[in-house]
Amino acid sequence: MFIFKITFWIFVILILHSYLFYPFLLIICSKISGKKLKSSSDFTPSLSILIPAHNEEKVIGSKIHSLYSSDYPSHLLEVIVGSDSSSDNTVQMTKELRKEYPSLKIIEFNRRTGKPEVINKLVDEASGEILILTDANVIPARDTIRKLTGLFADREVCLADTRPLNTGIKKTGISVPEAAYSGIEFMLKNAEGKLWGTLMGPFGGFYAIRKECYVPNPENTLADDFRIAMNILTAGGKCVSHDGATVNEEISDDLMEEFRRKVRISAGNFQNLSSFSYLLLKPFTILSFCFISHKVLRWVSPFLGLVVFLNSALLANHSLFFFLVLLLQLIFLILPPVDLILKFFGINLIPLRMVTHFCLANTALMAGFLKYLGGIRSGIWKPTKRNQ
Repeated sequence: MFIFKITFWIFVILILHSYLFYPFLLIICSKISGKKLKSSSDFTPSLSILIPAHNEEKVIGSKIHSLYSSDYPSHLLEVIVGSDSSSDNTVQMTKELRKEYPSLKIIEFNRRTGKPEVINKLVDEASGEILILTDANVIPARDTIRKLTGLFADREVCLADTRPLNTGIKKTGISVPEAAYSGIEFMLKNAEGKLWGTLMGPFGGFYAIRKECYVPNPENTLADDFRIAMNILTAGGKCVSHDGATVNEEISDDLMEEFRRKVRISAGNFQNLSSFSYLLLKPFTILSFCFISHKVLRWVSPFLGLVVFLNSALLANHSLFFFLVLLLQLIFLILPPVDLILKFFGINLIPLRMVTHFCLANTALMAGFLKYLGGIRSGIWKPTKRNQ
C-alpha cells in the first residue's frame, strides 16, 4: 500500500503545481518584480496582416474594415487574405473591398490545404517586417496594432500577443466559464512574458511576430500558434504580450462545438509535446520550467487524475482519509451530469457550469491524445460557427 500512497501524493502535487502553485508563483513574482516591457508608439515598421480563411463571408467584411480603420499608418500596412478553398462569398467580398483598400490582397487555394500551409504561403508573399497572424472573426481595437508593434522596439522581442476580450457571453451554455478560463490564461501568459519573455503560446486569433523569426510549420500541424512561439523561444527569442492591445472575439456558447475545438487543439498539444520533449530533460531552465508547469502538466493532468482516482479506490478500505477523498472525487464527477439535467430545465448555475467546463476540457485532452495516437495527416480545420 505504501507505493500507492507515494504515487497518490506525487501525482496530486503535480496537478496542484500546474493549477495552483505555479499560477500563485507567477502572481507573486510579477508583483515583486514590477517589470515593465519596453514599448514605443513611435516604432512603426512595415506590417503585413495575414488572414487564413475558409467560408468566412459573415465576418470578413467587418474584419478588413476594422484593420484599415486602425490608427496605424496606412502606407505601412498590407492585408493578405488566404482563402482555403472557400465555397461561399469570402473571395468575392474580399475582391470587392480591394477597390476601397488597394493594399488588400487575396490568395486563393483551389483545394483545402489546411491552416499551416495557408500561413506558410502568406508569409512567403508578405513584404512587411512584422507579421500579424489573425483569424477572420477577431476584431482589434483601433489602437491595438500600434500598441502591439510598439513592443518590437525591443530587438529581443520576436512575438507579441494581444489581450482577448470575449463578447456574446450567455449563461445558457459554456461561454461564461470559457471566458473566465481565457482571462486566467492571459494573466498567466502576460506574467510569463513580463518576467522572463517566455509567454507560453499566444492567443491564436491575433498576434504578431518578426518575419525573420518565423519557422514554417509542417502541413499536419494543429496547434500552429503554440509551435510558432516555441520555435522562437527555443531559438532564444522573447515572447511577450501587451495587456492594453485588446481584441474582441465572439465566444462560442455551444458545448459540443467547444468540445470539438478543444479536441483538435488537444491533439495539437500532444504533437507539440512530442516535438519539444527534449525540454523535459532539462527542467530547471526557465523555459523548460514554464513549459512543464504551464503546459505539459496541464496536458497530462487527466491521466494523472485517473491514477489518483484509482489509488484512492485501492486505499479507501484502509483509510478514512482516502475514503473521503474518493467520495469527493465521485461527487465531483457527478456534478456535470447534474448540471446538464438542470440546463435541460432552464436552470443555469455558474459554479456547476465551471465544473462542467473543467471536465469537458480534460475529456477533450484525453480524446485529443487518442486522435494524436491515431496519426494526424492534415492541418485542415473547420472554423467555429460564426454568429454574426
